Amino acid sequence: MVRINELNRCYRVLGLKPGASLDEINQAYKDLARQWHPDRVPQDDSERQHEAHEKLKEINEARDLLRSCHAKAGAKRNQTASKSTASKSTASKSTPPTPPPAPPPPPKATPPKATYHPPRATYQTPTAAQPPKPAAQPPKPAAYPLHPYLRSSYYAAYETQTSPAPEPKSPYPQPQASDYPAYPTQTPTHQVPKYQTPQVPKYRGPDLSGSDFQGANLKEKDYANRNLSDANLSNADLSDAFLHNVNLSHAKLFRAKLFRANLLQADLSYADLREANLMGADLSGANLSGADLTGARVGINNRLMVKLTGANLSGTIMPDGTIHS
Repeated sequence: MVRINELNRCYRVLGLKPGASLDEINQAYKDLARQWHPDRVPQDDSERQHEAHEKLKEINEARDLLRSCHAKAGAKRNQTASKSTASKSTASKSTPPTPPPAPPPPPKATPPKATYHPPRATYQTPTAAQPPKPAAQPPKPAAYPLHPYLRSSYYAAYETQTSPAPEPKSPYPQPQASDYPAYPTQTPTHQVPKYQTPQVPKYRGPDLSGSDFQGANLKEKDYANRNLSDANLSNADLSDAFLHNVNLSHAKLFRAKLFRANLLQADLSYADLREANLMGADLSGANLSGADLTGARVGINNRLMVKLTGANLSGTIMPDGTIHS
């Protein structure tokens, strides 16, 4: 019987939480096997080769143990389901089926009875007498048109009778618009302060610019979003380190081990990367402008083993000594 501690250790080896599904176990095994495959490790590095073989062996053992546990659990579920169905079938066979209820007798047909409906007397409400419509009157004869002279004099007299009398002028002077003071339109002297969003620092943690890490063991360390500009990292071991968005501008990385390091969107402008080991490193979106990669290890047998998707290589000195344009 497999212990719970052993199962939890297998889940931790695959980087999963306890109780993960079989599909998640298979996917994690594929990713780790691809990462720790011995073909991705240089053949001349015996220490890395031994580590890759041991890690792959541990991954295979954890995958096999978790698969066997899932298979046993599925067999137990199927066995319990078959037992429950068998018990239901035996119970149904032991009890005789109940006969269906007898249909009710049809209703007796009764002859329709003849009924007599006397005619109903309708009552009409009396309507009031409508008054007779008046007869259409003949149209009035048109007025005799007046002479133009008489018509103008007639309307002039009418206008003098109906038009209102003019208002008497006031003896006092009327106020003018210039007599009133103008409304002040000056803008206020004080300025309303605008809201300014707080500035978020680009790099987090203490400032490590100019630090001396020469020959230090920084394997699998997390220096993401840190400022390591002008730092001395010559002969330092940064294998499998998480260096996402790190500032390594003008840093000294002479013969540094950056094996499978995550340098996504890192700033490596004018960095000294001579004879550095960059096998399996991810430099996607990194700024390598002006960096010196003379003699750096980036592949095997003309096969590039470094990810450079979207990297800036303007003015970079390539491993063969040529300058990238």
